This record gives sequence, structure tokens and C-alpha cells, in this order.
Amino acid sequence: MISYETLKKETIGLSDDKMATLIAFARFLKSSMPGTNKTMISSAEEPSDVESNTGTPKRVIGFLAEDFVSIAPDFDTCLEGLENYI
Repeated sequence: MISYETLKKETIGLSDDKMATLIAFARFLKSSMPGTNKTMISSAEEPSDVESNTGTPKRVIGFLAEDFVSIAPDFDTCLEGLENYI
């Protein structure tokens, strides 16, 4: 079993952006655990809305939630010639 001391030794010397990535991954792992309360995963240090290494904005979940989304009427129909594979 890996101890907190081992984790501490492995993270010494990481840059701030690498540490933020590690924290985000730890939050992801905790959120996938059954029965985890989402409020327990929050922290005083929230990651910024811009990725530091690329300068591009981070992906936002539900960004189309308030907009109209249209799907083609034939979305579920099989493509021509692929009927035998479905």
C-alpha cells in the first residue's frame, strides 16, 4: 500500500501547473468513487479557467445547455451500404 509520505516524496519539485494537473486528476479519481459527496472534492485552490501551458480556455461542461440543439431527423438511420454490419 502506498503511503501519503511516498506521495509527498514523489510530488516534491513539481511545477505549479503540474501540481494543478495532479490535483485535478485526484479530484477526477475521487469523483468516480461510488458514494463520494461532490462537496468533499472541493478545495480552496480552484484551478483557473485557462490552461497555463496552452493559453486556451478549459472545456466547460454543459456549455450548450441553454442553447437550442438540433439533431438531423435521420440521425439513427444506418448509412447506405452498412446495413449488413448492424
